[in-house]
Amino acid sequence: MVWDTVTEQQFLERLDTSPKFRDEVRRRVLSAELIAMPENLAETSAQLAKLSKEFGVFANEQRTINTELRTDVAELRTDVAELKEGQAELRTDVNELKEGQAEIKNTLKRIETDVGELKGNAAYWIALSRYDEILEDLNLECVRLLAREDLTKMVRGFGANKFEWGDRRSFYRADLVMEATEVQDPDTTRYVAVEASYTGAHRDTSRAIRNAEMLKRCTGHEASAVVASVRNDRDIQPVINAGRVTWFQLNPADFQAP
Repeated sequence: MVWDTVTEQQFLERLDTSPKFRDEVRRRVLSAELIAMPENLAETSAQLAKLSKEFGVFANEQRTINTELRTDVAELRTDVAELKEGQAELRTDVNELKEGQAEIKNTLKRIETDVGELKGNAAYWIALSRYDEILEDLNLECVRLLAREDLTKMVRGFGANKFEWGDRRSFYRADLVMEATEVQDPDTTRYVAVEASYTGAHRDTSRAIRNAEMLKRCTGHEASAVVASVRNDRDIQPVINAGRVTWFQLNPADFQAP
């Protein structure tokens, strides 16, 4: 078949005027991937619109592909630029979310600290109200509950400079210190140092043991270390098992509002 200028002109005119003929030519000339390109771009744009929440409807109408490849490339570059912009906005949203989560964590931590302090204060008052039961578990009779003033006089009388300032200060703030006598031998004086917490921890056992040792040094009498709590951390159980500290278990019901 001879392809002349007239035939070429007719082909081009037919191509311009007949969409059906043009589609048939496209189907035969273009690859399946190129034919499917508009649909793929539409799907990508829809996904970007969903993720960024700011993309408009990009593929509501299919564009007829009758322009040069340069136009398609330019449109693709535009899509990539919009994608980058959407990713930047998404990163901003993620960063804001992280900042919000950090604020929530800090708030929860403060609340947890406040609740811990409230439980600690409640444990102190409950232990104080159960002082006679604590002494009963130790086979002791109460003589008196020592106030802060009693403790400072005791240390000064023994020699304040014989103790570190930090130890003296902590000793003065002991939760509960009692002078008692043995039930079987009323002439024998004993002292008891109690630390109270909702959950007994290493800090409580350490303070109770140190306070008991200071009582023994200052008075010359035996002193017992007691931790009053609802429950204990696992790491202090060996100290309790060894008999260095006596555990007085508080009743969780006592922490409930009346």
